[in-house]
Amino acid sequence: MQITVNRKFSRSFTCAMAYTWSKTMTTVDTDGGTTTYPADVRAYEYRRAVFYRRHLLVVNYVWNLPRLSKLLNNSILVKQIFDNWELSGTSAFSSGSPWEFGFPSLQPTRLQSITGSPDYPARLLLTGDPTGPRDRTQWFDPSFLKLPDIGSAGYGPRNYMSNPGLNQQDIMIHKNLPIGRGDTSRRIQIRFEMFNAFNHPSFSGVNSGLTWNIAADFSDYYARQQYSNQWVRNTRTGVNPPSNRREPRSFPSPFALSGIGRLHLPRPPLLPHLLSRCRKNHEALS
Repeated sequence: MQITVNRKFSRSFTCAMAYTWSKTMTTVDTDGGTTTYPADVRAYEYRRAVFYRRHLLVVNYVWNLPRLSKLLNNSILVKQIFDNWELSGTSAFSSGSPWEFGFPSLQPTRLQSITGSPDYPARLLLTGDPTGPRDRTQWFDPSFLKLPDIGSAGYGPRNYMSNPGLNQQDIMIHKNLPIGRGDTSRRIQIRFEMFNAFNHPSFSGVNSGLTWNIAADFSDYYARQQYSNQWVRNTRTGVNPPSNRREPRSFPSPFALSGIGRLHLPRPPLLPHLLSRCRKNHEALS
């Protein structure tokens, strides 16, 4: 479903909004992609596509701000300072992309295969809803994860989790300085541009790597089939919790510890950028 709303320029203001609600299901995510389980593709491969976004909203606007010179003596100096200001921007909001847990690494490493075939990898099973508090320190609840039975097909669900979404505001403030009289197209324009103006972080994904400690002879496999932080690594309270490793100073304190369920920040949080450019007759002045 798509909805588009446009407000034509009137009373010094114009805006446009585009909203999309969608659902994209597939068995492969790329053209020419192959399936892992060809025997029953729909039952074992049908899932939300990796490019699927449930909600997508984009809003853009332009507002010629009221002239304050009419209220402030209406002098030439006041006009040059307080008149001909313009505010514009773009706001984008989007749901996160789908993902699923990869099969954990079994330690100690061995060649045995749970499914009995190296061509059909096993998948983690779910015993409940793994959606957690969905904050930046714990995005999911791993206690509902379970290893499949040995010798089973190991079929598990696909793309049942969602990454954090997008929230970005780009704001521009323009100051137009008319040159001469009569020809309003001749002007010098000063532009102040702030990208990601409210400094909202854009996370690239979730730390979901797991290492399951299983005996080399599989003797305790069924006893440790259900997730527990007593025998699963990479959790903050597991058998091998991460050390208190400090990240670069550009990261705030919530990113000081790494652990399962934490959000990945691809780069230090963005700071608003403030730029200025002068333009005359649509050509930049150096």
